[in-house]
Amino acid sequence: AYLNVPATWAKMINEQGCNAALESVQAFNSVLDKCADDLDKAPSMFSDVRVKDAHSLQEIELCFSLTLYAAPKGMSWMTVLMAKIKFIPALTFGMLAAKLLPFIFKAGFPLTAALRDRRWKYSHVLIVTLLPAFLLSCLTAYMATKFVA
Repeated sequence: AYLNVPATWAKMINEQGCNAALESVQAFNSVLDKCADDLDKAPSMFSDVRVKDAHSLQEIELCFSLTLYAAPKGMSWMTVLMAKIKFIPALTFGMLAAKLLPFIFKAGFPLTAALRDRRWKYSHVLIVTLLPAFLLSCLTAYMATKFVA
């Protein structure tokens, strides 16, 4: 592992499949209720409901795995680099925030706290997790304009 991240965090990320499957069942059930007699609409409605969260969960798992572990053979170096650029600030901020501000982050590391709270959709977890990387890139761009000008 590249970072000193407890195994429970990695395990939590990798075990989201069961939770995602249960959410999919709930979503499909609500889609069937809305479709009533027109079952031909169900697959497209279900895709509309679940695609954003499914893609978000996939991105969380990919970024987390590529940040902490070696990339699988055949994966492009650009994919690995982009995952690390996106996720390392998020992991670093999360670990620092949990250590320095425990009164705010009572549940611990923000990513795992968000994943434990089943009220959060995966798309929201991804936004909260990647927010530090976005803020860091904005700060870097701002500082670059100040030093270049």
